[in-house]
Amino acid sequence: MQIIKTTEPKVLWKSNCILGEGTLWVKEHSSIYFVDIKKQKIHVLNTKNKKRKAININKQIGFLAHIKKHIFILGLERELRIVDLKSKKIINSISIEKNLPKNRINDGKTDPKGRLWFGTMDNPERKTKTGLLYCLDRNLKLHLVDKNYYITNGPAFINENNFYHTDSREKKIYKIKINKNLKILKKKIFIKFNPNDGSPDGMTLDKNFNLWV
Repeated sequence: MQIIKTTEPKVLWKSNCILGEGTLWVKEHSSIYFVDIKKQKIHVLNTKNKKRKAININKQIGFLAHIKKHIFILGLERELRIVDLKSKKIINSISIEKNLPKNRINDGKTDPKGRLWFGTMDNPERKTKTGLLYCLDRNLKLHLVDKNYYITNGPAFINENNFYHTDSREKKIYKIKINKNLKILKKKIFIKFNPNDGSPDGMTLDKNFNLWV
């Protein structure tokens, strides 16, 4: 068994989030980005100069992903928005799930090919499986990949064809294999947590492909 060295977590910023999510490291900015879904804010912590700032957004925000320079794609309720966070200029907007007004975008992340994966969920968190898993390809074409989730979370990518994805309410992490057309070839339960473990949320893989949840 591999021995993993860990350290005690320490507080870097008491940001008083209601629902903090989606940490994102942007190397060229020397900054960690994360969101507060319910306060509709993006938080930015520069690790070099220790400066902090919060950017207000006009909708609940589940995640952000970096494209280039100051351009990001934001997961906002039922909208994907490409925006320059420095100038505040909106470059593109893609609406989703107009037929599911109670749904909102939750977690999202880019895969090794630069495609954006994200999930949706029932915003009031009722016991209803309206959550869907999508992939936005590099041509900005949206693909529905999977369905019947309560609360989508993750994903975490092993490579361009294999990844982990979570349903938090069901306490399950799935391991999913797709083909080049984004169709699921294989889906199995990787782990199901017991009630005392709590619920799996966001996750990531380290360089040795250990899954941190």
